[in-house]
Amino acid sequence: MDRTAERKILSKIATAVGAAAETLQPAPVTGFLSMKGDSYQGELMWVGRAVNGWTKGWTPMELREPDNVAAFVETVCKSVSGESGKGQTCPMRWVSAFWGNKDSYNTNRSAFWRTARRTIGELKIADVEQDNWPSHMVWSNLYKVAPEAGWNPNGQLAKVQREKCRELLLHEISALRPKRLVFATGSDWAAGLLDSSCFVRDPDMVAGRYTRQAGNIVIDGDVIGSFIVADHPMGKDETVWVREVKSALS
Repeated sequence: MDRTAERKILSKIATAVGAAAETLQPAPVTGFLSMKGDSYQGELMWVGRAVNGWTKGWTPMELREPDNVAAFVETVCKSVSGESGKGQTCPMRWVSAFWGNKDSYNTNRSAFWRTARRTIGELKIADVEQDNWPSHMVWSNLYKVAPEAGWNPNGQLAKVQREKCRELLLHEISALRPKRLVFATGSDWAAGLLDSSCFVRDPDMVAGRYTRQAGNIVIDGDVIGSFIVADHPMGKDETVWVREVKSALS
């Protein structure tokens, strides 16, 4: 997968963070780009708000230096291409490798990953009893820069990267062409990042208990798939959440 365009946009995002350093928290930030499973055939793209801790971080002040921006981008690219030392050939296999992990991050304790797994099973994209189920999806996030220590970017950190994150998301979708796209983010987080030329909302869509927006994905005038914006699944009835998402995508 050629990441030249993604790298350029991520570099601009990191540069913008550096330029705004005096208005941001001084703690290190980490970065992210979309992660594509080796068995992905366009069936499902799963999008969160921001990565919850990931790679080595740089402080916003450090990102004022072009050499640090270049190192930041290189580190991020390696982390999403299977070169990060997580012990898996397929970049997405880390999800199943960490399923039930007792020593560090446990993906089975994450509602985000539990609902992804159940949705893949319900849509019959893959056998979720097999360890390679994450290899059939793409994972991305709305915001590409977040605190190294974890959690989502605050208002100012989100603001300085929003425009370029919107551009990068549109590029990802154009390149990956998902038939189904789930924003497990909540409509408040997705607001301002869903380009109206790409996401054509269904005016007749009735919001469910957890689903908020739905419609078609349009690239260069062609409908390539469907999307759904749902509340973040943490603390929700996951059976209902998955059922509503599946219904919107079926």
